[in-house]
Amino acid sequence: MRKIFLLIPLLFICTITTHSYAIDPTLCNSYTTKEECPAGCFYKDGRCTACDVGTYSDQSGQTGCKKCYHPTKGIWDWADESVGHESNECPWIATCAYNEYWDISGIIDGSNFGCTQCGTNYNSKLTESSTYEISGQGIVAVDGLKYLQDAVCDGKVYKLTLVKNLTNFLEKDKYAYVKYNEGFSDSENGDFLFDGTAPNVTPTFKWWQKFEGYFTEKSGGSIRFNSDGGTARTQTTPTTFTGDTTLYGHWDETPVEYKVEYYTDSSMTTKFSTTQTCEMGMECPVKTDKPSQSGKLFDHWVCGAGCSGTVTDNIPEPTESYYDTGQPIKLYAAYADCPDGYYCSGGKQNPCPAGTTSAGGASSDKDCYMVTGTNGTKFCDTSNGNEKRCFYLPLATTSGGNITFNPQ
Repeated sequence: MRKIFLLIPLLFICTITTHSYAIDPTLCNSYTTKEECPAGCFYKDGRCTACDVGTYSDQSGQTGCKKCYHPTKGIWDWADESVGHESNECPWIATCAYNEYWDISGIIDGSNFGCTQCGTNYNSKLTESSTYEISGQGIVAVDGLKYLQDAVCDGKVYKLTLVKNLTNFLEKDKYAYVKYNEGFSDSENGDFLFDGTAPNVTPTFKWWQKFEGYFTEKSGGSIRFNSDGGTARTQTTPTTFTGDTTLYGHWDETPVEYKVEYYTDSSMTTKFSTTQTCEMGMECPVKTDKPSQSGKLFDHWVCGAGCSGTVTDNIPEPTESYYDTGQPIKLYAAYADCPDGYYCSGGKQNPCPAGTTSAGGASSDKDCYMVTGTNGTKFCDTSNGNEKRCFYLPLATTSGGNITFNPQ
């Protein structure tokens, strides 16, 4: 956008440039009275005479000539030796050095224009042996427009060292580059653009503290880049930096929290309990209350989103990319089948009634049964003294089978 702004006045300047034509000096000599002495001439000592080189008169009857406009900076000379000019736009020529640009800051009133050295924060794009000429009629020449500051002077590139300002073995500085009066880039030889942001400035690792931006001091100082790399809030521009600069990250030490949601199964459609809040960098024990499932016993929690693996004691912290989206971690319950000889209901493991057993996954005492045959349930009676009498239940069917336990 900066270069576009420069083009607008340049087009305007080109339209106002005119040419001044010198009159024939002998024409002045043909007049004998002051009143008759025309523009381009002046009357003195009874004679009408042409204005000298570099001077002009723009009305008849003048008794002197005025100095033409010309560059006020650099080495210049009149472009020719013509006399008798009728306007202040006498032709001139200026010679600028390799490290000078054509300054048009005072072009309208002619008070301040000409060859000007590239500024402190600029290098010349031209070689030391280079010189160039600009000719014009007192304002600026069309062929001189190419020697404006952007064409001749190149902004210096400065390195920005961005110190994270945290004590951690994984802490690493980042770097960005600024080209004076042009823009920012990730590399020293990259494309320098200024669109209100600086690239590559936000930390890679945040360590679960809120990053506030980069400042001029480790503590305090002035902010230069916002937490997202933007420069608009502080009006930081490519002219803010006039040398290699070190900036320091600032952090909000207020605990950063994340949310945890619990679900009854892997479909993660039914929540088990209210959302839990955990603090980054601190242990966060998993909830002690557990969901139940008919014929099964709760075994452990599984990370379904935002983390991975099983969870037994402490809830893991979310990955940074997941945390940045503001989404909660999701845990779902994993179960084991109720063991043989038991039935499981309401999250509890209950033994089958005496003399019965069950297959894995039983959810009610109705799922318990008595095993028949010599390998089944054995009943013994010791009520007749010391004599012990035992028997096995007969087969439930001719082909074997168990007897269903069906309490009323």
